[in-house]
Amino acid sequence: PISPRHVTTTPTKLILKEKVMSFTGDDASVKDESGNTLFKIKADMMTMSQRRKMYDASSGQVIGQLRLKKSAFMQPTVYLGTPSDEKKCHVKMTGMLNPLKCNANVYVGETKVGRVSGNYKAKQFEVNSVDGKTLATVSKKLTASSYFMDADSYCIYCYPGVDLAFMALV
Repeated sequence: PISPRHVTTTPTKLILKEKVMSFTGDDASVKDESGNTLFKIKADMMTMSQRRKMYDASSGQVIGQLRLKKSAFMQPTVYLGTPSDEKKCHVKMTGMLNPLKCNANVYVGETKVGRVSGNYKAKQFEVNSVDGKTLATVSKKLTASSYFMDADSYCIYCYPGVDLAFMALV
């Protein structure tokens, strides 16, 4: 896990909402079902890797970050890691040529530990472990601000034993 203290013991619903007025367009907040802010995500302004940092809302500490990297074949890979830039895992997209289905695989080092299936680009997907156990489902919420202000919202339903910070970064 990215943040062991954020591993849930009960089914948990998170709402990730992008900020309407942000310079980068990638700043967001993550709240629980009761409306309590758990995490804030801030994107760096000038970066080729589209780096984002996740902050714990209660302590203000950086608990995770992600960076985007494209390979020679334009296959995007998202690296998830700790504040010290330790790469905990990476998510590599597959099936980029199919506009209706874009899956991804989750790796720790070179070992495949999970699969994202559905449409990763459209943010309508399920995250599973390699043995097929569902860890989380993600769906994009259609709101007025998503249409007019390009500020999307997502519902992330996490099952017990899942790191909430990790799922919010995915």
